[in-house]
Order: sequence, then C-alpha cells, then structure tokens
Amino acid sequence: GRVGGAARELFLDMNRIALRSPSPGEAREPPSVWQRLDQIRVPTLALWGPYDFEPLCAQMQHLVAQVPGARSAVIDATAHLPMLERPAAFDALVGEFLAGL
Repeated sequence: GRVGGAARELFLDMNRIALRSPSPGEAREPPSVWQRLDQIRVPTLALWGPYDFEPLCAQMQHLVAQVPGARSAVIDATAHLPMLERPAAFDALVGEFLAGL
C-alpha cells in the first residue's frame, strides 16, 4: 500500500504472471558477490527509494560503501521501482551519471 497508481498495477500484474508460471526447475545457489564488491572496477551508480524495505535499503548502502568509487542517490517518495514511480527524477540522475563517464 505504500505505492499506488500505475506503478502498483504494473507490479501486481508482474507478480501475477510470476506466481502462475510453472516451476523453472531445481534452484541452484549462485556464488555470492557480497564478499567481492571491492573487486568491481566499473563506474557504479546505486539508486533506491526510502520507502523500499529496510533490508534492501541497507544492502544498497553496503554496496555503495564497498564498491570503489560508487555513487548513490535516494529518490524521494519512491519504494522499490523509482524508475516507474518517479521516472523524470530517475532519468535525470542516470543521465547526469552517464554524462560524467
């Protein structure tokens, strides 16, 4: 209920599709990258919304602290999908980041 409108409807539609899909098969444990974030050597921009789940916000903060030279921004009044909830703000931040490369 923290997000409404078209973004919420899109989220619900996507979840409906995922929940009705057949099993993709046996799950495999991917290798963890969290212990290797300091090895990332590409420009990194992390964007998130303050209304996202607290564990995800904490993960984003950890990522930015560990990736050398990473930059971040919190997009006001958004949750998990800031690119849909506030596309103009998202686009401006990404555009500024890319222009600086």
